[in-house]
Amino acid sequence: MAYPERKPTKGDVMTMRAIQSVIAVLAALTVAEVVSADGPKAGVYVGLHEAAGVGLTLTLSERPNGRFQVSGTAQAVDSGESRPVSGTYYPDGRGLKCFWRTKAADGSRMDLPIDGTWDPAANAFSVKLPVFAPFGPGKVDLTVKRGNQTRAIDLVFCIDGTSSMGEEMAAVRKSTERLMADLKSKCDDLRVRLVVFTDHTETQVIREWAFTTNTAELQRSIETVQVAGGGDTPEAVYTGLMTAINSQWRTGVQKLIVLIGDAPPNSSDPVKLGDVKRRALEVDPADIYPIAVANGGVIDPATLSSFQEIADGCRGQVLTTETAEELPEKIIEAVGRAIDGAPAGGNIGELVVCADIVDNQPVGEAAAFSGAGKLCAYLEYTGLPDNTELVVQWQSDVGQSATSRQNVGGNGSAWFCWTTTRAGGFPPGNYSVTVTKGGETLARREFTVTP
Repeated sequence: MAYPERKPTKGDVMTMRAIQSVIAVLAALTVAEVVSADGPKAGVYVGLHEAAGVGLTLTLSERPNGRFQVSGTAQAVDSGESRPVSGTYYPDGRGLKCFWRTKAADGSRMDLPIDGTWDPAANAFSVKLPVFAPFGPGKVDLTVKRGNQTRAIDLVFCIDGTSSMGEEMAAVRKSTERLMADLKSKCDDLRVRLVVFTDHTETQVIREWAFTTNTAELQRSIETVQVAGGGDTPEAVYTGLMTAINSQWRTGVQKLIVLIGDAPPNSSDPVKLGDVKRRALEVDPADIYPIAVANGGVIDPATLSSFQEIADGCRGQVLTTETAEELPEKIIEAVGRAIDGAPAGGNIGELVVCADIVDNQPVGEAAAFSGAGKLCAYLEYTGLPDNTELVVQWQSDVGQSATSRQNVGGNGSAWFCWTTTRAGGFPPGNYSVTVTKGGETLARREFTVTP
């Protein structure tokens, strides 16, 4: 999809919320696959600009003549807002040439340049990008550090240890040996540690154990866990995750946290979602894959929604399980997705809900619609495999629902519209639209319809 190019003014940039939160991107990029002395190799590169709280994910895919297609996203840690990045790496001296696609104050699309060069001596990129408000115009040099050279993983199980999780803890305890054998078969070098959290109303909020490579040692740790307490539904999820994120990670390995629980975060937790997302990026990053567990055969909607927010901000995916017996397989699936799924999976930009699509662009973006007879969802994507099927599910709390599908691939955009013949438009209520790929939730947006 082509957008008209124009040079942004400083005034444009200063008025854009997205640029205010995302412009100063790209620090400490970590190579997810081996790099050689003569140039980068295909893989996923991730990083964080600490001062701005903004992360970048770039995927390099090999093309002829030594070139790489570059696709990815820039994401504001606090808001979760993201914008697609796309471009090319040229081995002939031009280096990394990308554009960060965003919006000007008048709603038109604009492309901002991101340039980078490969330093073979340091096995690193030095990235330059224009910096506007509040820092003033200029250039910033940001250098990546050496990354992982093997499929080595540090894995933390972060588990809700309150009373309702008794069956799940028993299932993990019973399957530890088989679980570890399967996980070790997926990577060259695995360390695992356990973090168990309850709530701030309990005497002991956190129990934690050191990393180990020994299955018997992990088994002994799990055997000592006695689920208890909880009381009200929300738990100290964010405190548990922060403990997991602050683990003694090894340098250069893939860092993965599998969150397991049946309750949402407690609003009184002194640790907030923004703290978790920021710190997860700071440590290189640590990817978080939540598993939402059913309680009484039902998965709590608030738990699923909060876990999705965590995954969206921490490069993960949400999985669900309706029975304790399924949990070990879901853990294996989560780790498998983290290892194998991310590099080839592409990236999805912000999901926009709007009143219409005009000239391939969203019009009338809003969080609430009055008397709407037509609703549209729009998103941009980069690096998706050819013939990727996107499934869009519209739902409401007033009995309205619809499903549509579209096959896409590469870099571009997709939109989906939903209309009604009901007099007065869609009935008032709370609505949501969810985009999935192969059962994996890629993006979700909630909105309302008023009379």
